[in-house]
Amino acid sequence: MTNFDQFTQTLQQLFVDVHAGLSLPVRRMLALLTASLLDGTPAHLTALAEALPDVETDTNVKAQRVRRFLSTPKISPQRVLPVFLFLLRPLLQALPELILAMDRTTWKKRQRHVNILMVSVYFEGRAIPLFWIVWDRGGSSSYAQWTAVLSPVITALQKQAWATEIPIIVVADREFASPRLAQWLKQTYHLESVLRLKR
Repeated sequence: MTNFDQFTQTLQQLFVDVHAGLSLPVRRMLALLTASLLDGTPAHLTALAEALPDVETDTNVKAQRVRRFLSTPKISPQRVLPVFLFLLRPLLQALPELILAMDRTTWKKRQRHVNILMVSVYFEGRAIPLFWIVWDRGGSSSYAQWTAVLSPVITALQKQAWATEIPIIVVADREFASPRLAQWLKQTYHLESVLRLKR
């Protein structure tokens, strides 16, 4: 058994241990794709398909399998958030504070808008995505979307025994410059925030 095989089996067991609620085929594919990305495979459909271990299967068939997997509602940020926190624990528990950054990115592909609002945790100058929502229209995000993307992350972090003594601070740029958001964070979760105000 290769190191790659051992790692994918370890990942599959981790999904079970953190009660991600994923079926065996979904666990297996998620573990294979994660291991491939960590092994240096580019995040491209064809490259990921070629990295799958089914040597005798045609690359186009494997690419279709990856495409179907990535579009399934069986995997979602809600289900993988506990896995992210488990994997990141050795890095995050040593930090003096947990900085959560909210940001949005948007682009147009084939005349369709792709809008992603995400919450990431900062570690040594890098933003590691923890949770996100996607919608297919242009324009800015709303207060309801901000709270929807922040709530699961903050709740999950506050439930971690290792994170109870670490302050959590939310940072955001001008798009999220709302005193209402700062008040919600303070009243609901007792968190400090740093928001870049327009004036």
